[in-house]
Amino acid sequence: MPRTGICCRSGMATALAVTADLPHRWREGLEATRTMKPVTWTDKALASATEMAMVRYQMRRMATGSNPALNVSPTLAMLADQRVQTRALRRYSRWLAARQRNQSTAPSRAPVR
Repeated sequence: MPRTGICCRSGMATALAVTADLPHRWREGLEATRTMKPVTWTDKALASATEMAMVRYQMRRMATGSNPALNVSPTLAMLADQRVQTRALRRYSRWLAARQRNQSTAPSRAPVR
C-alpha cells in the first residue's frame, strides 16, 4: 500500500530524527539505517503519542547540536515533551493576554469611508 499524506510525512520526520545526515545519504542512493526503539505499550493511542514525543525529543537534540539518542526512554521523552508543551502554552497564554490588554487600551479608530 503506498504511503501518502500524514503517514508519509510522519515517517520522513522519524527518519530525519534518527539519521541526521539523511538528505546526504539520499543523494548517494542510501537509506536510513538507524531506527528508534519501538514503543510496545498496549494503549495504542498513548504509544503513538509517545512515538511522536520521541521524534520531537530527537529533533530538539539535533537543534542544539547533539546527536540523536536512539536509546531514549519513551517515558522520559514523553515527560520532556509535556514540559516543553506546557511552557510553550504558558508563554502563548501570556502573550495572548498582553495582546488583548493592549488592544483594549488602544484608542479605537473610526472606519474610513
